[in-house]
Amino acid sequence: MEDDVKDAPRTANAVVNGSDEDTTDSFGHITMSDEMQKEYEETLSTGGISALQKKISSELNLWQNIIIRFAIIGESGSGKSSFINAMLGLSGDDPTAAKVGCNECTTEDIIVY
Repeated sequence: MEDDVKDAPRTANAVVNGSDEDTTDSFGHITMSDEMQKEYEETLSTGGISALQKKISSELNLWQNIIIRFAIIGESGSGKSSFINAMLGLSGDDPTAAKVGCNECTTEDIIVY
C-alpha cells in the first residue's frame, strides 16, 4: 500500500467553469511531512477512504475556527467606522454597527465587532 501512495501521480483532472474541457494541474510542489503521511495512511488502513476524506475535510476547515483580531486606526473622521461597517455588511443605522458621523465617538471604549 505504501508503494501505491508513494508512486501515485501528482496530477488532478478538473472540469473548469462547467465546461466539457478537461484540465490537468500538477501538484508536484506540494509536500507532506512523514508524520502527516503516516497519520493519513493509518486513517486509511483502519477506517477506509471515507474516514480519510472526513479527516482531510475537517483539517481543511480548521481555519474557520481561528479568531482574528485587528485594530483599525486613523485620524478622526477618516472613515474607520464606515470601513468596519462595510466589512461586516452593516448599514450605519443598524444597531450593531459602529457609530458613524460623530467626532471622537469611539475613544472611550474598545468595541469588538
